[in-house]
Amino acid sequence: MFEKKENNADMAKHKLSDYGSLCDSELIGLCVQKDENAFSELVVRYEKFVYSVVFAELKNSDDAFDVSQEVFIRLYNAAGGFRCES
Repeated sequence: MFEKKENNADMAKHKLSDYGSLCDSELIGLCVQKDENAFSELVVRYEKFVYSVVFAELKNSDDAFDVSQEVFIRLYNAAGGFRCES
């Protein structure tokens, strides 16, 4: 499902400003290697979406913010075990 466009060594050479041009699957590949800049880009892309989904369920902005943070923390901690097999 995910196409590999560059090898990991090439992707690691991206400058911080280049992360915005990477697709999600490339960013996830970098996150598996604990690349914090790639993870930050994913957070920027999805933080509003995650917050809105959580807020729709909880109906409390403070709780939604806390849960959204927890979602991203758990995602970062679990990234090392992710396998692009689907």
